Amino acid sequence: MFMRTLLRLALAVKPILAVILLKFATVGVANAAPNVQSVFPSYNASGQPVSLDVLGVGFTCADCGAVRVRIAGVLLPSSAVTVNSATEMRVSIAGYLPGDYKLRVTVIPYDDEPNSSVFDFTLGAQGPIGPQGPQGIQGLAGFNGAPGAPGAPGATGVQGPSGPTGPPGPAGTGVQPVRRRAFFWCWATGRWFVSRAM
Repeated sequence: MFMRTLLRLALAVKPILAVILLKFATVGVANAAPNVQSVFPSYNASGQPVSLDVLGVGFTCADCGAVRVRIAGVLLPSSAVTVNSATEMRVSIAGYLPGDYKLRVTVIPYDDEPNSSVFDFTLGAQGPIGPQGPQGIQGLAGFNGAPGAPGAPGATGVQGPSGPTGPPGPAGTGVQPVRRRAFFWCWATGRWFVSRAM
């Protein structure tokens, strides 16, 4: 009887214990400490550092407050920190000189050492622009283009010289006309006269 009662009590307590553990796990995830994974400095035209692009996780969450950023132990004003997402933020560092620094990020309400992420980075003066590189090799020839439209007709050329005279043509086959002559008697002279051929 006692064992049966103990077994029922254990079965009744098990779901309650599971709910308690789930709540603790949810709170732990919601309040997870930020984790800085990379830092990329940006420089102005004069080579002076102006901002940091900070990439990581945990910069925002459901129960989180503002992000606090410290460089070399100095807390930056909230106006210098722009949180773009839970994985990216930008930090203004105008006025900082080249050197080695330590970035420390926390999220309110957990602004303490165990819940912070620390990242070492270096600011360097930007060097001069290097010389132009050599010209690259010539690229491959492109494909042949489509045929163009026909052009306008050209002007008429100058007339050429006359050709040589051709050979004589073949003899004709027509009938030659018959030439006739007339005879006349002259009474005055007593002679015959022949007319021209007709």
